Amino acid sequence: MSGVLFQSGDITITSAGLVVGANIHEIIGLIAFVALLLVANNVPEKRTLTLKTSSGDVTALSSHDANLVESVHRAIENAFPR
Repeated sequence: MSGVLFQSGDITITSAGLVVGANIHEIIGLIAFVALLLVANNVPEKRTLTLKTSSGDVTALSSHDANLVESVHRAIENAFPR
């Protein structure tokens, strides 16, 4: 079969589209898997602000909001200049 992009069991995806004959549960599973991959790639990474003290490093703030962590970092730097 020419133009086959993916084939597993009864599911065949060609350049023309999905070939009928696949179980509806397999199709839904494939769609859900692709959707989860897209969602997982769009979750922002967690940012952490670590304070270095004489007794060791302390995690002061951990958030997915990069602007918040950067704002707190700048505020601490302005409050305690070197």
